[in-house]
Formats: sequence, structure tokens, C-alpha cells
Amino acid sequence: MTGDLQAAEVILCCGRGLQNKRNLNLAFRVADCIQAQIAGTRAAVDLGWIPANREIGLSGARVEPQIYIGCGVSGTNFHTMGMKHAKKIIAINTDPLAPIFQIADIRIEEDVCKVLFALMHTFSEKNSLQPSSIHHPSVDELLAFFDR
Repeated sequence: MTGDLQAAEVILCCGRGLQNKRNLNLAFRVADCIQAQIAGTRAAVDLGWIPANREIGLSGARVEPQIYIGCGVSGTNFHTMGMKHAKKIIAINTDPLAPIFQIADIRIEEDVCKVLFALMHTFSEKNSLQPSSIHHPSVDELLAFFDR
């Protein structure tokens, strides 16, 4: 994992709701497909899924990306202190009472893996239609995906 979180246009943040490392690998593939920087919550760091230098929150980085995608992130105050100034906050969580939904612009109450698979399929399919060059979605294309 490389890249500057503070300079990122799109951040895909992994939380405990991803449940296991296999699902984390899916998140990494999606981040690569959409050119997002990978980050994590304190829980993801404590589980050893994400390096400490990629943590967002009070004890980690404070970021202001164009798009923040919280994948299985509950949204404790300690975490939201580090990302609440993102231009668009997209939260994916199965818990309808997850605190992150209170500050999210787009709330998706769904299994995070289903949404990640759909996201990867959508933008991988566009890449297969343009074999001569890889198409990475723009910020507007990502927002359109989540707004449907």
C-alpha cells in the first residue's frame, strides 16, 4: 500500500465489517480498479489487516478526499474525526444503526461484499470494452454508480 492518503481523491476505508482477510483482498482489488487509496479503521489496524500508517481517525490520519467509501465501518467518533470533511461520504454497512450513517451522504444498508463485487464488475466491464487502455472511473462516474 503506497500513496498519500492526504492527497487522495478517493479513499476506500476498511472496517471490521469486512469480517475477514479474504474480503479484505476483494476491497484491495476494488481499490485498484477505481484508483482509490486503501485505508482502515482502528479495528482493522488492530486486527492486522491494515498498516498503522493507513489508519484514519483521531489516532491516525485526517483526510478530505472527494469521495470516502466506508466499507463495513461503524463510524465511531474516533474514526469520523478523521474523515468527516470528505466531500462525499458513502457508507456501506449491514447495521441500520451504524453511526456512520448519520454523517453519510449516501447510505447503503447492504452486505459490503455484494456492493464491492458490483462496483468491481461495473468498472471491470468498462475496462474490457476498452482493451487498448484501462479506464479508471472519474469521481463523477463513481458518484453516479452509488447514486443509482
